[in-house]
Amino acid sequence: MNFLRAVKKKPIPQQLQDQFPFNLPVVQLLDSLETDCPVTIFVGDNGSGKSTLLEAMAIAANLVTIGSEDLNTDPTLANHRQFAQYLQMVWNRRPQRGFFLRAEDFFRFYQAIGPGASSDARGTRGR
Repeated sequence: MNFLRAVKKKPIPQQLQDQFPFNLPVVQLLDSLETDCPVTIFVGDNGSGKSTLLEAMAIAANLVTIGSEDLNTDPTLANHRQFAQYLQMVWNRRPQRGFFLRAEDFFRFYQAIGPGASSDARGTRGR
């Protein structure tokens, strides 16, 4: 069973609809996203709003981040937090644990552990 049943967009005030992120195609076209499959894949052109939607969903779900900044305080996500206020998460069952890992946080982590990390990781795999 999926935890998340759907994501529904609440009505967005007219005065916000020309501003980022409300002017993105995914935001303008989204009414409801049903997540009735075990895996949901977002596909679209660069700049269409895939990452913005995913980040706003993570904020709306109040997920813990694996990275440098908390979703609720990261200054780069101020617009995403505003968008998250207009998302309604519909749960089958709310998970007790969860996290959100952005690609850039993974990349920073990989850079921080250095070039020898892959050989070190192979050496500890069986332990």
